[in-house]
Amino acid sequence: MAFKLPKLLPPRKRTAVIFDKNLTDGLPLCRPSDVKRLKTIGRGSYGHISLCQMQGKDYVLKELIVDDADSKKLFLKEARVMNNLNHQNIVKFNSIYKETEIGNHGIIMEYLAFNFEPFGQEFVAHSLRDLLKCIDNYDCEGFEHLHQFVATDVCSGLSYLHDNNIV
Repeated sequence: MAFKLPKLLPPRKRTAVIFDKNLTDGLPLCRPSDVKRLKTIGRGSYGHISLCQMQGKDYVLKELIVDDADSKKLFLKEARVMNNLNHQNIVKFNSIYKETEIGNHGIIMEYLAFNFEPFGQEFVAHSLRDLLKCIDNYDCEGFEHLHQFVATDVCSGLSYLHDNNIV
């Protein structure tokens, strides 16, 4: 079976961000001054994830901390692919973040979280892992069938990615 490269569609037009074709190949670019970091919500080997705000709305900043050419190339490829995805079970791409002074790059995405406060728990799940762990660790009455719904939604998103030659 031959490996298939993902097909890239032309970028969607966005009006709320600036475009810098030299740095981002036509991807939407946000101004670092428009991004207010609130807190770090995740870390990985290539970067970290921060909750941030732009124009009063919550977003996620996935910031690349590895500064080599291959990492930056993969980062821009990820951004281009995400910019062309449109499915209810896949996080939406907003823009590219680039701090010119220190050269950090990031991807701004929609912020999705599940707050358990209305159910008597002081916990916010920022990832699918956190959500499932909380349901397993606490007595979350009424959530018994959530695993089935999550699996169905994950399969729907994966099917969309497969249909578009992403995975």
